[in-house]
Amino acid sequence: MVHFDPENKLAVFRAKITIPEGGSATGWGSETGDDFKDFIEKAETKAIGRACAALGFGTQHCQDFDYDSQSQGRVVDAPVKNPAPTQQAKTPTAQQTLDGQSKALVTEKQVKFIYGTGKAQGMSDGQVVSLCRSKFGVVPEDLSRGDGSRFIDMLKQPI
Repeated sequence: MVHFDPENKLAVFRAKITIPEGGSATGWGSETGDDFKDFIEKAETKAIGRACAALGFGTQHCQDFDYDSQSQGRVVDAPVKNPAPTQQAKTPTAQQTLDGQSKALVTEKQVKFIYGTGKAQGMSDGQVVSLCRSKFGVVPEDLSRGDGSRFIDMLKQPI
């Protein structure tokens, strides 16, 4: 907590997160008692969530989280806009490599299988992303199809 004003019911938090792979991020969050009864906890959660999101961790890919009636349809604590339920999110089919060649990206089915396999191994989505970044230098959604298959095989190995 970097600032607390009980008279005006204001709390400001800063969260700094450093991950073993070398990344770090700082997130800030503030809330007032006029907006939330538990404004202190909400400000802390906001700061942590923003720092995590800056590192690529968060709830932005989780469609099964509860929705907050005050958040206009956004996932609770995730400042992202999800596509309407009737729309399919478009995923790119190719990316440019350093030599200008394009390569096919993982399919949506591969991405779901990556996270499902990680979950079956007892890993959180954040841990799957972290492992993928450490092995391939990208998040699972940005893997080539071949690297996606290799990553799935890697995840299937006993821990």
